[in-house]
Amino acid sequence: MQLVNNKHVEIMKPQNIFCLFALSLFVISIQGCKKDKTDDQGETVADIDGNVYHLVTIGDQVWTVENLRTRHYQNGDPIQNGSGIKSAAIEDTTGTFWAYDNNSGYILDYGLLYNWYAANDARNIAPIGFHVPSDAEFGGLVNSLGGDYYLMPYGDTIAGSKLKEAGTDHWGIPGEPGFNVDATNSSKWGGRGGGCRYLGAYGYIFRMLNSSGEWWTTTSFTGVAAESQAYTLGLIENSKGAGRYGGFKEDGLSVRCIKNKY
Repeated sequence: MQLVNNKHVEIMKPQNIFCLFALSLFVISIQGCKKDKTDDQGETVADIDGNVYHLVTIGDQVWTVENLRTRHYQNGDPIQNGSGIKSAAIEDTTGTFWAYDNNSGYILDYGLLYNWYAANDARNIAPIGFHVPSDAEFGGLVNSLGGDYYLMPYGDTIAGSKLKEAGTDHWGIPGEPGFNVDATNSSKWGGRGGGCRYLGAYGYIFRMLNSSGEWWTTTSFTGVAAESQAYTLGLIENSKGAGRYGGFKEDGLSVRCIKNKY
C-alpha cells in the first residue's frame, strides 16, 4: 500500500513497472485472409477528424498501421485535451488525450496518448467500422505471429521483432548502432516507441519516447485491481518480446484499432 493524495492505493502497476523496466533496459472489407503481410491494395481508413490510417491484415485480423490521433469520438463529441491540465490532485475518469510532452510536433509520427477512459468510452474513438482491441484480440495478434502473449513476466521472444518498425528513426538513438536490433516489421504492423505518460514521484511525466511503445486494451484487470487498471500490449526497443502488461487507467498510452468482425 502507498499513500497517494491522502488515499491508500494498492501498488499493482505493471504499466509503470513496464516503463521503469524499459528505462532500465534503455540505460537499458479484408477478413479471413491468412497472411502475415500488408495488403497490396494499400487500403486505408479515416477517423472522424479526417486522419488517414493504412491497414494491414495479420492472420484473421485487420489493423490500423499508425497510432490513433483523433480528438473526437465517433459521434463528434470532443475528447478532453489534457495538455492544459496540471493538477493530479483528484482521479479523473474523463476520457483525455495528450501529445507526447505536450508537443504537437510528435503527433504525426507517434499519434496521441490517451487514458483508458477515452479508449474504452462507449462513443468509440476508433474510425467507423473499427474498435479499440480487447486483451484477447492482442493475444490473437501476438500468437498468430508465433509468440506467446500470455508468457510472463515480459512476454515472448518472437513477436516483438515482427511487430516493431525496423531501424532507428522511431526506436533508440537515430544513427547509433546496437538499438532496435532484430526488429524486422515482417508483419507490417509498424509499432513505434511512442512513450507514455504516467504518475511519477513528483506528478505526471512523459517518458520512454523511442524506448517503449504501449497500447491500451479495453479489458480491465480482475479482482481488486479492476477499478484502476487495464491490460496493455508493450514493446521495448532492445527486446524481441511482445509483452502483456498493464497500466493505471489515468495513464496516457498509445491506441491502435482493429476492424470489426460482422
